[in-house]
Amino acid sequence: MAQSLRIVDEVSQQPIEYVFAYTASGLVSATSDGKGIINLSVFQLGDSILLQHPSYLPFTWYYSLQLATEVKVSLVERMIKLEEFVFSVTGSSQEADEVPNRVAVVSSKDIAFNNPQTSADALTLSGEVFVQKSQLGGGSPMIRGFSANRILLNVNGVRMNNAIYRSGNLQNVIALDANSVDQMEVVFGPGSVLYGSDAIGGVVNVITISPALTDTRSFEVSGKALLRYSSAANEKTGHVDFSISNDKFGFLTSVTYADYNDLRMGNVGHPDYTRPQYTQRINNEDVMVANPNPNIQRFSGFSQVNFMQKILFQPSKHWQIDLDFQYAALSDVPRYDRLIEYDGDTLKYADWYYGPQKWLMGGIGLRYFGKHKLLDEMKLKFSNQNTEESRNTRRFNDPQLITRQEQVGLLIFNADFNKRIQPHHRIFYGLNIDFNHVGSVGQQLDIESNQVSPDASRYPDGSTLNGYAGYLNYEYTWNDTFIYQAGVRYSQYHLAAEMDTTFYKFPFQDIILNNGAMSGGFGFIFKPKTGLTFNTNLSAGFRAPNIDDVAKVFDSEPGNVVVPNPNLKPEYAYNVDLGIDKIFNEHIEVDFSAFFTYLDQAMVRRDFSYNGQDSIFYDGELSKTQAVVNASSAVIYGFYFNIN
Repeated sequence: MAQSLRIVDEVSQQPIEYVFAYTASGLVSATSDGKGIINLSVFQLGDSILLQHPSYLPFTWYYSLQLATEVKVSLVERMIKLEEFVFSVTGSSQEADEVPNRVAVVSSKDIAFNNPQTSADALTLSGEVFVQKSQLGGGSPMIRGFSANRILLNVNGVRMNNAIYRSGNLQNVIALDANSVDQMEVVFGPGSVLYGSDAIGGVVNVITISPALTDTRSFEVSGKALLRYSSAANEKTGHVDFSISNDKFGFLTSVTYADYNDLRMGNVGHPDYTRPQYTQRINNEDVMVANPNPNIQRFSGFSQVNFMQKILFQPSKHWQIDLDFQYAALSDVPRYDRLIEYDGDTLKYADWYYGPQKWLMGGIGLRYFGKHKLLDEMKLKFSNQNTEESRNTRRFNDPQLITRQEQVGLLIFNADFNKRIQPHHRIFYGLNIDFNHVGSVGQQLDIESNQVSPDASRYPDGSTLNGYAGYLNYEYTWNDTFIYQAGVRYSQYHLAAEMDTTFYKFPFQDIILNNGAMSGGFGFIFKPKTGLTFNTNLSAGFRAPNIDDVAKVFDSEPGNVVVPNPNLKPEYAYNVDLGIDKIFNEHIEVDFSAFFTYLDQAMVRRDFSYNGQDSIFYDGELSKTQAVVNASSAVIYGFYFNIN
């Protein structure tokens, strides 16, 4: 019979890899595998076996009896983890205390414990990121006062931000399935050296679960499932994922379906968010109906399905090939904050909802890890994303349903390399290329006659935004007490949009922008003794204008309409961070940091003269014209304090 120990986490009962087992003399040792299994064949009866792992308290197990089956041993997690690996600062695995940026990690264990409904809720429950929600089917992260297109969203190191990410709050993060997340990393402050445009306030990098290769040629199967019911929105969620793998191949499939009815808000809340009345269509007429329970947010429910497929192939010890396919589809998502607006004594809108949002990503990656004179690790990744979304509005007692639909294709190629030069020096370098193509159409549907007629689109149909960049990052480590990092990046962006003058008489035929931007930063970490860390980080980030900034026409708020501005330039952020982290006896951690950000040429919305006029008719309403313009500057500063 096989003699073995199975090492698991005391709380989650999940296996723990890399547990070091050894005798008191240190002459005999073994390490747990990916299943948490330690083979006892090298030990003798009567041995006292010490079990150690950096993230768990040490434990001694006595090998006193001949075992017929494996024995399970549970380890208790340390209050303060001694090591935590992150990928979002240099693109390669690094210990969190070796990067000068402040990084918050939301692990799969945290997500399982907090049991969030969506990825936006997972960020909220982490306590690290504020998330704004205008409706049940939403969630827009805010980092250091920045939100939307000033925060970069990534999945597995590939940017999700596309050419129409807006400055208003974005709900795109909920397209990611919280149940298939391995780790969420939040980088605070500009991250443009590695990620380019948009990473001004910070970066949210979501790393999804992957198949784990085994040590044998035999295929092994594992998986998990989840069912959840929540009474607040009558939520019904089901999830399953399973993997099949051996020492060369790994296959992982993940599926989640969630259905939410109308949200029931708390009795103690904001009275303006109650729903005393709602609209029903009776005999071809909109009628306001009294809501029996104003705390029920009528017409706020939605449903969502997520599917993920990953394939990993390792033909040799130095090469890996991975295929990544992800799909998310949301039903109609009502814009609840618009549905409760009044125009006098009547509701302003009978319908206001985001149409079915679909996000599809397919990617292939090639990784080399070994020793070469030019590199120790190479990661090449090609991905193709397609995003489809729409906005649908109909005013009260108006038969015309106005639909504006967008479809964005995003092709990305990333090449990332790193090389250690002698023990103390390491460089990271690479290039990034992305191509955006925007399709945008508008139409009006008469819900009484079913006649369809064209209407103004939100963006110029066929517009493009292409980016090209290269970066270099250098790291110096001296005796584990001083770590220095410095990096630089140059990016070039080309935007082209041909204006349609059918509905609006623009004073220009097209918008062509060519913007180059240099960004960089440096920081250092000083650890004078164990448990005490000082860090400083100075960095510069930028955001190049996208299609949404320069070429959209939309109502930003009641009575205001945003119009194109072909003279927009990039905005730059200059940031300084100071931080200190102190651990007392591995039981108490005190963490403090402060930051100051200077935003130059800030892109903000201001009143704007359009063809010599300050107002135009938009969707039948005279609205004041506004545009995104470059303001002189803005300052954001704050601090963070945490006791764990």
